[in-house]
Amino acid sequence: MTADHTIAASFEINVITYTITASAGENGSIDPSGAVTVNQGENQSFIITPNSGHSVADVLVDGVSVGAVSSYEFTNVTADHTIAASFEINVITYTITASAGENGIINPTGEVTVNLGENQSFTITPNSGYAVADVLVDGVSVGAVSSYEFTNVTANHTIHASFEMDIVTYTITATAGANGSINPSGAVTVNQGENQSFSIIPNSGYSVADVLVDGVSVGAVSSYEFTNVTANHTIAASFELNVITYTITASAGENGSINPSGAVTVNHGENQSFAITPIDGYQVHAIYIDGDSIENVEIYEFTNVIANHTIHAEFALITGTKEMESRLLKVNIFPVPTKNILNIKITGNTEAHDNLKYTIININGSEIKNGFLESDLTTVKVSGLPIGLYSVIIKTDRRIVEVIKFIKIY
Repeated sequence: MTADHTIAASFEINVITYTITASAGENGSIDPSGAVTVNQGENQSFIITPNSGHSVADVLVDGVSVGAVSSYEFTNVTADHTIAASFEINVITYTITASAGENGIINPTGEVTVNLGENQSFTITPNSGYAVADVLVDGVSVGAVSSYEFTNVTANHTIHASFEMDIVTYTITATAGANGSINPSGAVTVNQGENQSFSIIPNSGYSVADVLVDGVSVGAVSSYEFTNVTANHTIAASFELNVITYTITASAGENGSINPSGAVTVNHGENQSFAITPIDGYQVHAIYIDGDSIENVEIYEFTNVIANHTIHAEFALITGTKEMESRLLKVNIFPVPTKNILNIKITGNTEAHDNLKYTIININGSEIKNGFLESDLTTVKVSGLPIGLYSVIIKTDRRIVEVIKFIKIY
């Protein structure tokens, strides 16, 4: 060493830095951009600028959206970060102002923004018990619709819905058969909860036969009222010719009977037969028609009845050996009920009888069939008779031996 020297050292704090990577999509920029170095704890701002005709679509910081902001600042940086801006073309929008009156809503409502050329639908919903009264689009009615769609929107619009109380109606279908009318007739509209009356009017010479309400008879009424209507209904009227009827009063004294008996109703112009039957040991003694005595018969028929009548039978004890012997006869019929045939079996003193006969009458006393009993067992074909109740009268030339009822089936 041939001379003196000096040496001096200086020091500085270590600076920790972080990188913020800033990027921008098409149609805009971010400033600063690229890899931006930031000292630990410092702040860093970025400006996001869209190109003309465009706007910020979104800004992602560390992959998380912070919205369509125009600037962003990182504060107290202690780590690396990323910021990415995206852009979109400016969209022309229009406003559809939607409103609703009382008792209902429109959805969406208020000022609804719609992009140029797009469509926008609205739903109109009345409250319970109400209905849409009208919908006005730009002040012009489009009717009581429940929805409306604006298509290819190129201007601002308005839509307004109004509502009214909902009136529920029902239909009563009124019909009448021949020979009469019902008023009102046809499909009659009735508001819910209201009443509706109908008049049933037969033609001259006819009367109401029946009135069916919802298929159920309410009788031969001349009027009917539906009250507090809450459903659809039907009412149907039918009519019949006025029928004049007469009464034949039939009676019998002791020891015998008349069939039918009592007050027997007969339609004008029809016939009515009566069977007169003594008990065993007795015979018909006298028959009185309207108080006048007639020849004794076992069956009497009123024909073409046009007035009330009476018939009365009296009976007397049989005298004479042969007649008494005839009372020993027994008559049985089988099978009962029957379908095709009826067997008539006679037991007892059949020799005491001459010309033993049978007669079949219906419930009205009309003679249906007759014939002779050729032997102790006679088979009668009854397959052609209608289903019903019948009587078999077994008789001789002078008297009725037995009357037995049977039922014809099928």
